Amino acid sequence: MLEVKFRNFIPKRLYPNDAILVTTHYIRKKFKEMKKIIKIILIIIIGIVILLVAGQFFANQNFFHDIMDNAGQDPNRFDHEIESQYARGNNPMGVRTFTVNVPQSYNDNSDKKYPVLFHVIDDSEALEITNKIVTELSTSDEIAPMVIVSLHSTGWNPGRDTHSAVEDKNYQGPTRFLNHIEKEVIPFLRANYRVSEERISTGWSRFGLFPDYALILKPQLFQGYIKSSVAGHGSVPEVLYGRLGDLLKQRPELAARYYFTVGSEENQRHEAFHIQKEIMQVSAPTGLIWKASILDNADHGATFERGLKEGLKFYFANTQKYQ
Repeated sequence: MLEVKFRNFIPKRLYPNDAILVTTHYIRKKFKEMKKIIKIILIIIIGIVILLVAGQFFANQNFFHDIMDNAGQDPNRFDHEIESQYARGNNPMGVRTFTVNVPQSYNDNSDKKYPVLFHVIDDSEALEITNKIVTELSTSDEIAPMVIVSLHSTGWNPGRDTHSAVEDKNYQGPTRFLNHIEKEVIPFLRANYRVSEERISTGWSRFGLFPDYALILKPQLFQGYIKSSVAGHGSVPEVLYGRLGDLLKQRPELAARYYFTVGSEENQRHEAFHIQKEIMQVSAPTGLIWKASILDNADHGATFERGLKEGLKFYFANTQKYQ
């Protein structure tokens, strides 16, 4: 009876001894289906990752294209790429881009060489403001006409090139970036533009520590330093300025011009400003001509433009370099 009943429940031409085969076949079939589902899920996950990476890459490219589109409208602006061995950023090919602005008078005198202003604030509007300030001040003979070099970032955190976390005692980000400037960008400028060996480093806000890193790590690279509105949060400025003070004491022959400022309305940044001012008062050698100022009625945004303008006038004050 049991055998007959069992046969009533199995497919035609299938005997009880074959029930195990049916079950095994069913399990294998379901397992294959699960494998297909798992593969589909993995493909979807990989696709999402690729889209995220590509989105970040093209977002950076869009920024660069915006700069390049603007450059196409300005006959005095040129865009360049360098495959960097030192500051690869997020680009696996190590490509770094930068924009060069030459003075309006650049083609008037084929023998004249120009000082270089290094602009590390990765923002197209800030670059426009910088170019405007330099043009206005040089036209009124308050400063020399200059070649402006704007260095672009390659990822979501451009500040990693210009400053380090407090626990990074070797300052790896700024060191790589300065090597990129010294060993790749400057030789390129020498070969393709009429530039002098006079260079000025600028910085503002989170990029404002870059002139300090430049002075500490490669004091021979720049002759002028201008910075404003340095971020005052955290212990980075205090640690960095302590190291700056040590360097200044060890380099009595150091000769440069150094200007730093903060807005009167940037209360959260005043502490870092005063820390550096005290260190400069104690440690700055005679050859390091410096000035610290608090700009009246200036908030964070206004300090960039006013600080750069005052810093450039301070650098070129009482000199005949641009006559």
